[in-house]
Amino acid sequence: MGWSLKPRMTSDIVTDALTMAWFRRKPEAGLLHHSDRGSQYASYAFQDKLKEYGMVCSMSRKGDCWDNAPTESWFGSFKNERVYGERFATRAECRSMAFEYIEVFYNRRRLHSTLGYKSPKRFLEDWLNRQPPLPRRPPPTPAPPASYRTTARAARHPSPPPPTTAAPASECTPSQPSPTHPPDGMPDGNLTGF
Repeated sequence: MGWSLKPRMTSDIVTDALTMAWFRRKPEAGLLHHSDRGSQYASYAFQDKLKEYGMVCSMSRKGDCWDNAPTESWFGSFKNERVYGERFATRAECRSMAFEYIEVFYNRRRLHSTLGYKSPKRFLEDWLNRQPPLPRRPPPTPAPPASYRTTARAARHPSPPPPTTAAPASECTPSQPSPTHPPDGMPDGNLTGF
């Protein structure tokens, strides 16, 4: 779902991974996020990010290594199948290897005995296909005709002014950012670099 690779174990490594996972799935509020008791997960930054996404924090009990067994199993597979015996000249080379293993091989092609010898991607697709269709929302209730409104109510609640249109990009100045381009130094909205 989400992963991050950094030179040090600080809170940004787990907040970046959580952000990646959230943007990929955008789960409803109330999702349970389980982790070990590492300082990164207990940090204010990570806890604030969980609250921002409406997630509920769950941590392993002190000294109970079995609570986090699935995650530890994944790291064992990653290290044994791809990392051990490798030497990386740069962090970029290591990041590229991690991307290839996680996003291309592990999630799409590697068969898992606990998933009925399916890849995680295939298992998720099969599960989604077995779910009942979501109920259709009823159409919105139409507004009452204008004749039902009284003049007194209309006087108390006047209509808002019509929205103004943004200036064309050619008319924007450095102090007035273009509606299609962010100001200098700001990201362009692409979710990259996680």
